[in-house]
Amino acid sequence: MHNRRQILALGAGGVALGAAAGLGWSGRAEADGLAGFGLGGPGDLANPSEIRSRDGRLQATLRPQLSMALVDDKPRNLRRYNGGLPGPTLRLRPGDAIDLRLENALPPNPLPMPDPALFEAADLCGPVGSSHVAPHDFNTTNLHFHGLHVSPKGRSDNVFLTVAPGEAFNYHVQIPENHPVGSFWYHPHWHGSVAAQIGSGMAGMILVEPEGYVPEGLPERQIVIQTVIGGDAADFDDPRQFMSLRAPRIFTLNGQYRPTIRLRQGERQFWRLLLANDFQFCPLDFKAMGLAATLVGRDGTPLREPKPVDSLLLSPGNRVDVVVEGLAPGLHDMVRQPYRHGLVDLKARTLGQVHIAPGGAPSGLMPARAAPPPDITDAEIVRRRTVVLGERKDPRAVFDLAFTIDGQSYDPDDWHLDPRLGTAEEWTFVNTTAYPHPMHIHINPFQVVAVSGVPLAERPWHDTFVVPAAGTLTLRSRFEDFDGDFVTHCHILPHEDAGMMMNVRILP
Repeated sequence: MHNRRQILALGAGGVALGAAAGLGWSGRAEADGLAGFGLGGPGDLANPSEIRSRDGRLQATLRPQLSMALVDDKPRNLRRYNGGLPGPTLRLRPGDAIDLRLENALPPNPLPMPDPALFEAADLCGPVGSSHVAPHDFNTTNLHFHGLHVSPKGRSDNVFLTVAPGEAFNYHVQIPENHPVGSFWYHPHWHGSVAAQIGSGMAGMILVEPEGYVPEGLPERQIVIQTVIGGDAADFDDPRQFMSLRAPRIFTLNGQYRPTIRLRQGERQFWRLLLANDFQFCPLDFKAMGLAATLVGRDGTPLREPKPVDSLLLSPGNRVDVVVEGLAPGLHDMVRQPYRHGLVDLKARTLGQVHIAPGGAPSGLMPARAAPPPDITDAEIVRRRTVVLGERKDPRAVFDLAFTIDGQSYDPDDWHLDPRLGTAEEWTFVNTTAYPHPMHIHINPFQVVAVSGVPLAERPWHDTFVVPAAGTLTLRSRFEDFDGDFVTHCHILPHEDAGMMMNVRILP
């Protein structure tokens, strides 16, 4: 499988970096648009840098590299796109194309991948070879365009590509004219190095929206929540650090440690929140921040009607688009609320402060309305499947624990999830473990039908949603527009790298 990926990458535009290693972005960074609103100035959280499409095309170069950065006033060894934390936001419109060059400037992998033949005598169930249940080759990478409804083939959202250190690859992703409006993101997805790379900073936001979606006068904040590995530099490439749910993590907002977010009493701001981390859930209480919040979109799909919310739970990989209004003047902590992560209690963590200045003028501005897909009806369902999430002991895995789907860890040659293009199916994920698993399905969004057997009246659209510990998740998805191969997996990335991933093949 590894060799097949290498050949595919080189045959579809991969080249050695050579002299090109010194190139900067081929795209142009744009102003973040906050200067006119008085935001992003001294003492206020700024948006990430931004690259916008021009004349139907977004051109950019992403260059992951290893460098030291001050995070919590301590130097941390990070893998970063273009020297930033997070990477630049990519803003485009439905119908645009992304031409993105990925130049892997990370250092060579210290050790070659173990030969799978060494493990054939182990007589263990599931695929042979440590590559499918343990992390490896931490500096080999590729790109996933998380949540985008685009082709999974060739140079598009193809997570089976390989870009080794010193190589480059030219991606071409065509966005459909009718693409949903909302917030998405990009990150590495080379199986075996995903937890290490996202856990050390490799992520960035994607915004897909028509012209005028955010009205002039409504300040827009892009807030990328990351949890970078917080151990010593010597622990940076130690799998026991980034594969452990108990290892230290440092929360950042747009790369800053405990920054301040400023707004005025009565002022509305459009917050686009992305939880771009490796495993920690992030419940947020807007009321405790002195804010009134209205949810307008989640996971790249707009709501049919705006919905007032006091709090929201973000699982790893989730995005929410909310309009917040400053209510209570003063300085309020922005806190990741406590969360029971299976057998591990995640304590409250202060992410930053929200400063609400008194005396602002009330604002009624909201983003333009956008319609979600129509509900998936009973009559559309052509097949119902049950998918079982589990775990097993495996000496090849870190801490001797591998994760499974339908009884086996990730097998690159297995394709038993094989829906037909133009159909809809209902899948029930059954969690037999003591941990929650936020399951992500590539390419096509899904509607959540029930959680642990309890039907949901709203049936929200997502691309990542948590299966409760010892519970179930029932969802429905239409397989539209694109056939081809992609994956479904747990977005707790140590679980993915330890085997909780399965191939999906959409048959034409």
